[in-house]
Amino acid sequence: IITSKQNYNFSVGAKFRANNCFTVIQRLPEVKMSIPDQRLWDLPLYYGSEMSAVNFDKKYEHNSFSDERVGRLDSWHKLTYVASLGPVNITPFGTFRGTMYSRDKWKDTPVGRVAWGAGASVYSRFHREYDFKTDFLGLNIKALRHIVVPRIDYFHRPRPTIEKDDLYQMDSIDSLDKEN
Repeated sequence: IITSKQNYNFSVGAKFRANNCFTVIQRLPEVKMSIPDQRLWDLPLYYGSEMSAVNFDKKYEHNSFSDERVGRLDSWHKLTYVASLGPVNITPFGTFRGTMYSRDKWKDTPVGRVAWGAGASVYSRFHREYDFKTDFLGLNIKALRHIVVPRIDYFHRPRPTIEKDDLYQMDSIDSLDKEN
């Protein structure tokens, strides 16, 4: 079930195993809400966010290993500043991710993990229009625009507060590590 509005997207879903021939990570259920980048007031600042709650149940093929069950609440936030220096756009940003787990690999008590990061993107946009006329398939094309966007990205994230090896690996959120 998905609901999309201008300022947010909300979804509820489930994924379960139909037979035991494959290893499957069940999501029973999964609730997500995302907020695409929104301008803050009349400032050149943008805020975006993704939040989710899911109960994982990893079932191995032919029950070859014991199941891995864990609940997870995840909240990711990004603040971006947008600036231009002539034709060059510069967008420094910061991120914060807080994740709560119902347990880790070693004990049945809840644990929390924090991961933050910062980075920047530098890009420009070049384009040229070409005279090109056609009515092929009723498209009524009068010109073509070719756009090239060279871009340089940098992102740094220190090691999260809990090592990825201490968590059950259900998806990319669980495998976060230091990044440079």
